[in-house]
Amino acid sequence: QLKSGLPEGVEIIETYDRSTLINESVDNLSNKLVEEFIVVALICLLFLFHFRSAVVAVVTLPMGILIAFIIMRQQGINANIMSLGGIAIAIGTMVDAAIVMIENAHRQLQERGGGLSREEHWKVILQASLQVGPALFYSLLIITLCFLPVLALEGQEGRLFGPLVYTKTYAMAAAAGLAVTLVPVLMGYLLKGWIPAESSNPLSWALITLYRPLLKVVLWLPSPSLLVALLLMLTLVIPIHGIGGLLEPMKWPLQLSRAAGLESSNGLIDQIEESQQSMQKRWRNLFSDSPGMQRLGQGLGSEFMPDLFEGDLMYMPTTLPGLSIGKAQELLQQTDRLIMQVAEVERVFGKIGRADSATDPAPLTMIETIIRLKPRDEWRDGITLEDIIAELDRTVSFPGLTNAWLMPIKTRIDMLSTGIKTPIGIKVSGPDLKTIEQIGREIEQQLSTLPETRSAFSDRVVAGRYIEIVPDRLEAARLGINIDDINLMVSAAVGGINISETVEGLERYPINIRFPRELRDDIKKLSELPIITPSGAQVPLSQVARVHVVDGPPLIKTENARLNGWTFIDIKDADLGGYISKGEQLLQQNIQLPAGYAITWTGQYEYMLRAETKLKQLVPMLLIIIFALLYLIFRRYSDVLVVMLSIPFALVGGFWFVLLMGYNLSVAVAVGFIALAGIATEFGVVMLIYINSAIKRYQDAGRLNDRQQLKAAIIEGAALRVRPKAMTVLVVVIGLMPIMLSDGAGSEVMQRIAAPVIGGMLTAPLLSLFVIPALVLLIRRKSLPGRHE
Repeated sequence: QLKSGLPEGVEIIETYDRSTLINESVDNLSNKLVEEFIVVALICLLFLFHFRSAVVAVVTLPMGILIAFIIMRQQGINANIMSLGGIAIAIGTMVDAAIVMIENAHRQLQERGGGLSREEHWKVILQASLQVGPALFYSLLIITLCFLPVLALEGQEGRLFGPLVYTKTYAMAAAAGLAVTLVPVLMGYLLKGWIPAESSNPLSWALITLYRPLLKVVLWLPSPSLLVALLLMLTLVIPIHGIGGLLEPMKWPLQLSRAAGLESSNGLIDQIEESQQSMQKRWRNLFSDSPGMQRLGQGLGSEFMPDLFEGDLMYMPTTLPGLSIGKAQELLQQTDRLIMQVAEVERVFGKIGRADSATDPAPLTMIETIIRLKPRDEWRDGITLEDIIAELDRTVSFPGLTNAWLMPIKTRIDMLSTGIKTPIGIKVSGPDLKTIEQIGREIEQQLSTLPETRSAFSDRVVAGRYIEIVPDRLEAARLGINIDDINLMVSAAVGGINISETVEGLERYPINIRFPRELRDDIKKLSELPIITPSGAQVPLSQVARVHVVDGPPLIKTENARLNGWTFIDIKDADLGGYISKGEQLLQQNIQLPAGYAITWTGQYEYMLRAETKLKQLVPMLLIIIFALLYLIFRRYSDVLVVMLSIPFALVGGFWFVLLMGYNLSVAVAVGFIALAGIATEFGVVMLIYINSAIKRYQDAGRLNDRQQLKAAIIEGAALRVRPKAMTVLVVVIGLMPIMLSDGAGSEVMQRIAAPVIGGMLTAPLLSLFVIPALVLLIRRKSLPGRHE
C-alpha cells in the first residue's frame, strides 16, 4: 500500500520484524504438539496390544486440549510460546490416568474370562474404575494444583510463566475430569471381545520377568536397600554444590548448632568450606581440558532465564563522552560495514543518538544496531550463535568502543525495567559524581581482569565537555551592558532566533536566523562575538565574559534520591550467579568504598534474586498442598510420608540430567521441577494403591499372618503396576523428546522446563518400584500377628 505512493527511486526496506519470531515459535511448538500426540498414541498401542483400548487413552488428549483452548479463548490468552508450552509438557501426564484405568480394567476382564453378560461387563468396568479412579483423580488434581503457586511469581517472570500455568492447569483439570467421567464410559463400550493377556505382550512379559526377582531381593534385604536409596539421594549434593558438595553433609549438623546459638561451630564450618574450595580447585586443574568434567566439579550454575534466540541480534556498544555528531556518523558507518563482513549476517541497520521523544533517552554515545541474521540452514557448517558473536566481537574492534551483543526484545525489556542493557550491571550511588566515577573506573578495571568478562564499561559521569560563558558583571556594568543583553546575544548567535514561520500546504516550518557556522565553531571565535554597548560601540564577548571549556555530567542519573553511576558488564562462558559471586569477592578484596557510597548489582541478577526469594516461599506451600491432598487419599500419615519420598527421588534424576545437558538453574528449570513434583507424587500414589489393595485382598482371605505372606502380597500388588508404570514413564519421557531435540524458535525455554521432568522420570520409578515396597514391608510387618519369617 505504501509503495504505490512513493516517489520514483524510493523504496521501503524492512529492518526489523518481530512477527517472524512469533510465527516461527508458534509453528515450532504446534508441530511438537502433533509429534507428541503421535508418540503417545504409538506407546499406548504398543503396550496394550488392543487398538480400541489405545483409542480410549488417546481420545482424552484432543478433548482435554480442546477444553483448555476454549477456556484460553474466553480468558483472552493468546497462542504463544508459553501458553502452547504448558500444553506440550502436560500431554504425557494427561493420559496417565486413562492408561492406569484401562490397564486395570484389562486385568480384571482377563481374570473374569470371556462370555460375560452385558450387565456383568459393566459391573467389572465399574469395579475397576472405582478401585483406582478416586486416587487417580486426586493425583491429577495434585499435578494441577502444583502449578498454582507459580502464579505468585512477580514482574517479568510472572508475566512470562502465567500463560503456561493457566494452560497446563486447564489441560490437567480437563484430563482429571475426563478420567473419572468419559474414560469409564468409553471403556464400557470399547473394551469388549478379545482382551490380550498381559503375558502375551513380549514387552510386558520381559519387564515383569526382570522385575520380580529384583523386588524379591529388595524385600529380602529391605534395610540395606533403603540405605542404598538414601546414598543415591545424597548424590544430589554434587550437581548442586559441585565436587566439593561431597563434604556438604558434614556441615549440616554444624549449621544446626550455629542456628541454636553455638558460635564454636563457625570455625569448623569455615574449615570445611576451605576444603571444599580446595577440592574444586584441584578438580579444575586435574580436568582443565575437559569442559564436561569441569562442569561436574563446579556444579550447576544459576541464571534468571536462558537466552532465547530471537533470530536477530542487537549491537549496542558504548563510546566515551565527547563524541561529535560527525565522528558518531562515521563510526556508525564503519561498524555497519564491518558487521556485514560476517557471512551469517543478512542486513544491518544502525542508529546513534536519540529520537525526539522523552521515552528514548539514548545519548549520542550509545549505538543501537539491529543485525538480521540469515536462517540457520544458511549458516556455515558447525557454527553456533556463540561463534557468530565471538567473530563479530573480533571483527568490530575500535579504541574507546565497548562492545555489547544482545537480543533485541530482551534488551528492551531489561532497559525498561532496570535501565541496564547488558546481562549484568552495577550501580554506584553516593553524594558526589566525581567520586562515583572514580569508583566506577576501579570496578571496570577490576572486572576486566576476569576471563569470563567479555566487556565492562563504567559511565563517565563527569566526562561531558561544556562551553561555559560567565559574564563579568563589573566590566559589563562599566560599559552599561545588561546581563540579559549578553545572554540574548549568545543565544541568538549560537542557537538562533525564530523570526517567522513558513506555510507549505498543511505543513509549517519555523524560520530561524543565527551566525554562520564558521563564526561559532570554536572557543576563539565565540570569544570574538560582538556585543553592542548602549553607546553603539562594539566590544568582543571575551571583554565582558569569560569563555572556557569545563567538565560536567553528560547525563545525571538518580535512584532513591541518590546520584548514580552505572557499569555495564557483558559476560561469556559463565553463568550469572557464578560470575557475580566471583565478582563480588574480587571487588570486596580490592575496592574500599568511602563512607556514604554503595555498590548494587542489578540487571538480570535483580530478577533472579526476586524469583529466588519468591520460590523459597512457594516451595513449602507446594509441599503443604501435596501433603494435604495425599492425606485425603490415604487417611494415614505413614502412607502420606511414603509417597512424599517420591519427590526427593525424582529430584535426583532431575538435577543430574540438568547438569548433563549443560543447563543452569533458572526460573524455567524451577518450573520444570515443580511439574516433576506433581508427576512423581502421582507415581507413588498409584503404586501404593496397588500394594494396599493386594494386602487387603490377602487380609480378607485370612492369608496375612507372617512376613512371607506380606511379601507375597506386596510382590503381587507391585507387579501389577509394572506395565502401567512403564507406559507412564515412556509416555512422559518420549513424549517430551520432540521438545528436547528441537532447535527451533522458543525451544531454549521449553527444553529447560522439560529437562527436569525427563531426568526425574528416570529415578522416580526406582522409588515407586523398589523403595515403596520395602518401606511398606518395614511399616506393615509391625502389625502382623506373627513376627517371624
